[in-house]
Parts: sequence; C-alpha cells; structure tokens
Amino acid sequence: MNEWLKLARDAAFLKTDAFTDHAEHEDVMKRGILIFLAIALLVGLIPLFSDFAGVIPSIAAARQAQVEAFLSDPIGSLLGPAAAFVEIPPDVQQGIIENMKPWADTVARFNSLLMPFPRFIKVILESLGDFTSTILKGMGSWMLYAVLVLLFAKWLGGKANIQTMLGTTALFMVPHILNVLAFIPIMGPLLGLAAAIWGLVIYVKAVSIVNELPTGKTILAMILPILAGIVLVIVLNLLIAALSAAG
Repeated sequence: MNEWLKLARDAAFLKTDAFTDHAEHEDVMKRGILIFLAIALLVGLIPLFSDFAGVIPSIAAARQAQVEAFLSDPIGSLLGPAAAFVEIPPDVQQGIIENMKPWADTVARFNSLLMPFPRFIKVILESLGDFTSTILKGMGSWMLYAVLVLLFAKWLGGKANIQTMLGTTALFMVPHILNVLAFIPIMGPLLGLAAAIWGLVIYVKAVSIVNELPTGKTILAMILPILAGIVLVIVLNLLIAALSAAG
C-alpha cells in the first residue's frame, strides 16, 4: 500500500523518477489499469450512494400518498374501477368505512413496506449498471486515446510500447481523486477543473518520458488524434450530405 501511495504522490508532484520507475516495472500495464479502476470506483461511489438515498424519500412519499388515498376512500381503493359499477347504499358505505378505519392504516402501511422492494431493487440494479457502464466507457476512452497518441508519438520518433503507454498515462487519474468532493457547491466544480488540468499535465509528462520526446512533440502527438477525429467527422458529414443530395 505504501508503494502505491508513494507512486501516486510522486506522480502528482511530477517527479520524473516516479514515471520512469513505474514504466520499467514488469507489471506496468496491470498497475496502470488498477490505478484507473481504483480511483474511478472511489469517485463513482458517492453519486452511486446518492442515487440510492434519493430513491428512498420518493418511494416513501409515494407510499404515503397511497395510504392517504386508501383511508380517504377505502371502498374505491378496494374495488378500483369496479366501484363505479357497484352500487352500495350510503349507510352501508358508512358502516364499512367506520369499521375499516381502525385497522385500515395498519394494513395500508404494511403493504407499503412490501411494495417498494421491487422498485428499490430495480433502482439499485439500474444504478449499478450505469455505474459500471460509466467506468467501462471511461476506461475504453482512455485506452483508445492512449493508443492513438502512441501511434502519432511513434511517427514523431517515440519509443514507447502499448504496455508502458497505458501503464504510465493511467497516472493522469491521480488528481481526479479530488472529484470525490464534486457534490460541494462551487468548490466541487472548481476542484474538478483543477483535477482535469493537473491530470492533463501528468499525461503530458507520462507520454514525454516513456516516448523520450520533448514537450513540444508530446503535445503535438496528443493534439493530432483530436484533429484527425475532427477531420474524420467533417469528411463523413460531407459524404453523407453528398449522398443525400444525390439521392
């Protein structure tokens, strides 16, 4: 644990030895993936628990409304739409209501305890699904971008391989630990912005060290995939427009 904390601390402070030692580790890619996952999981847990906490009051409010509706119109609640087609004398209705009132609240509240569970379980599963999907999408984006940067870095004379590239660029996640405070008004977004800029600086450092490139070429290697993507989108849109016009 101390080794991991030291790596995170030294990478955050842009110490060159931290990057080179990490890049030379035999499990550099595995370590990088673990760093990415650990921070992504930690940061994602707060909004996940927030989803769980948020659904409980909404369920409670909905069930309270059901209780009140049941008590205000027990016959309608029992018979549902059929109540409109069943004629019950007023005195009988009043007798039913008076006899049901003492225990109707208990029955309705007991049902309200049972009924939320399917919905609550559904919310938990949906939240976990979104949580997992977000992490996997983030990991996929990080890996794809790293591979593209590596290709352009190679073109510019870089010497890294895919293992060292992924393993070291994962260190950009370290400052994003600040995103656990994203829920704090004003300060949260500011810390998120600081983490993004800090992470970008670490990414540049990592790419520069493992590819043995100067900062200028490193930044160029990082910009070229973005430019290539923009050009590709423009070309595809023009092609689609041309095909549509021809059709």
